[in-house]
This record gives sequence, structure tokens and C-alpha cells, in this order.
Amino acid sequence: TNVLPLEEYVDYWCTENTIKRIRESKGAGEPFFIWCGFCGPHDPMDPPKPYDKLYPYDSIPLPPNYQFGRDGRPRATTPQEDVSR
Repeated sequence: TNVLPLEEYVDYWCTENTIKRIRESKGAGEPFFIWCGFCGPHDPMDPPKPYDKLYPYDSIPLPPNYQFGRDGRPRATTPQEDVSR
């Protein structure tokens, strides 16, 4: 679990500001486009509360190719050793 509160995540900031801009643009009578890009998810997997306990890790099935990296070589960790979990 990350020590940062949800409100201090960059993805939260992007979301809140995107919503704000959409609301400000509503009814402007002009074409509108907005792009919202998120940084996550990526290693380390450290979601903020309450999302860190939403799904027990043991209840999430791993894909069949979990033990292999993108290059096809075996991963250095097992699910139990994986610090990103």
C-alpha cells in the first residue's frame, strides 16, 4: 500500500482537472476536445487506500504466462516473492 492519500496521486489530479474542464466547457456552443492520460498502472503496484484492499491478492487469477517475461525468459520472482503485489 502506498503511503500517499488518493488525492495526491497524479492520476487523481488528472481526473479531477479533466472533469473540471469538461464542466467548464459545457454549453460553450463550440466544438470541444480533451485528452486525459493516466500514468498507472505500472510497477510498483502500490494503490492508495481504499483500492489496496478492494480485491484480495489470492483471489486474482494470474495469467497462464505469468512466469515468463515479455522476452520469453522466466521471471525472476514467483507470485509469493513478487514485491509489486
